[in-house]
Amino acid sequence: MKPTAIVEGVISQIGASEVKTARFTKRDLIVTTEGEYPDPYKIEVTNDNCLTLDSFQVGQRVQVTVNITGRSWQKPGTTEPPKFFTDLRFQSIVALSQPVTAAPAAAAPVAAAPVAAAAAPFTPFEG
Repeated sequence: MKPTAIVEGVISQIGASEVKTARFTKRDLIVTTEGEYPDPYKIEVTNDNCLTLDSFQVGQRVQVTVNITGRSWQKPGTTEPPKFFTDLRFQSIVALSQPVTAAPAAAAPVAAAPVAAAAAPFTPFEG
């Protein structure tokens, strides 16, 4: 059984679906945590789960359950140390806020009242 984790934050980006083969589709979801030191997490969404993201929007608060997977890779024919990779793979998503709607039109700016003339004239500083 693969380890799981929960990423809670705001959707920063929802990538377009990329059809890699006839049986494999991929889509990236970026969720940024909130707080003093926000962290963006790239979550890989695959196949039928790609359609799940269509009902979510950038700016929406969510809780995403992910599977954590890891692998190593070593360049063939070398003695270089292997490189290690960690992936967060989508399992499920729950909305914590409603989708962001367009902001209402801003009210027309109000002109400021004219400033009354100062009683004493301005005198530049002389040093």
